Amino acid sequence: MTTPVRPTTTEIRTYIGKRATRTGTLAYFYIDDAGELHGHKDPILGEIPIGTRLELTRDGDAVFVNGEHAPRVAGTLEDPAQILQWIAQEKADCVAVARARDALRTAKAGRDLMREHLDPIRTEISKMSDDRRAAALWWIVQYLTTGAAR
Repeated sequence: MTTPVRPTTTEIRTYIGKRATRTGTLAYFYIDDAGELHGHKDPILGEIPIGTRLELTRDGDAVFVNGEHAPRVAGTLEDPAQILQWIAQEKADCVAVARARDALRTAKAGRDLMREHLDPIRTEISKMSDDRRAAALWWIVQYLTTGAAR
């Protein structure tokens, strides 16, 4: 008994650069001749210049990445203005993702710093009677809002 051969299709996709995804990461994006975008976590054919056209063989939704059906360079898009636009978009997306990552890192560092300094105070205040706790909290609020407690 022989295994039936599944039909494959060949198409051309143009690499348009890395783009920001909804998850806040970068993915490698390609556009086919019909104008449909295709994003991949990893590059289909290593690091290639933006505007490189690839000949891909597909088996359904899966793209062959090695073997006799491996992707091949089929040329370069001959539209310098479009390539420059894609390069600018890639740079903007890379900067946006890096800034978002830095903001998360800064927020986490701030949370850790607050915990480090405020947890001992919270622990001590929790041991106080209600009257002393109220006085201590009043003093803390005064200090934080005016810079000095009376």
